[in-house]
Amino acid sequence: MTIVVILDYMGGPRTDRLYEQVVSWNSHVPVYVLDNASPGNRSRVVTHRNATNSGVGGGICDCIAVAKDTGGSHLLYVANDVEFTSPLYVSAFERVAEADGAVHVGAAVTVDSSQAKLFPWSVAVQSGTRRLVQHVDLLVSLLDLDFIAGFGGFPRSVGGWGYSWELAFHASRRGRPLAVLDSCVVRHADALAPPAAEVQRQLKAAEVSAVYGQKYGRLPWASLRQRVYLAHAQLFAGWPAVAGGRKGSEEGGELR
Repeated sequence: MTIVVILDYMGGPRTDRLYEQVVSWNSHVPVYVLDNASPGNRSRVVTHRNATNSGVGGGICDCIAVAKDTGGSHLLYVANDVEFTSPLYVSAFERVAEADGAVHVGAAVTVDSSQAKLFPWSVAVQSGTRRLVQHVDLLVSLLDLDFIAGFGGFPRSVGGWGYSWELAFHASRRGRPLAVLDSCVVRHADALAPPAAEVQRQLKAAEVSAVYGQKYGRLPWASLRQRVYLAHAQLFAGWPAVAGGRKGSEEGGELR
């Protein structure tokens, strides 16, 4: 069974509208809203609430826990700051997971989304309903909970960077596909202005190196990430800056 969980933090009416959309498209599916200890502007449709804020990464782990606790085999995770430009039909995600054996099925993104520059293979295309890929961002994602539990789950972190690449790494090792679903498209923009965003990037890059250094001793997806970027080199503006070599390929938002 698939459980939809929207991770909310001070979303208020925006999260209310998102919830109403998802429910209207999926009347047969349980849809929950996890409030990550919002100090204000709370959604009126909250079903679960954290006593303390666990960050984006901790919030994703908490959404996984909600899905498991409510009998889910799969979590359809939804970030509360996305805008749907086409409907989210849970059954469409489930069909891809079942037909392809995909352990992660993600929504496509609009070309003006912040993820488009980092993961251009996720940009929506006109033809087809799904594309098999080697990496998917987590913005709106169907996740196989048993598969994630099989590699020990995601390590708790504030930023959540590394989660999508850790999942992609283990999927690659085990020959399990990932997919982008072009029939579901979302728009997502960075909430922070460039100076603040750069500070956050540096903090999250340091955190992901520390968190995954403790779990694996290194970032195990480094070679996979390089292969994915090389395969899509033509999609990147300023590709040499990505592939060539800033010291430490672990740095930057690209590693998420």
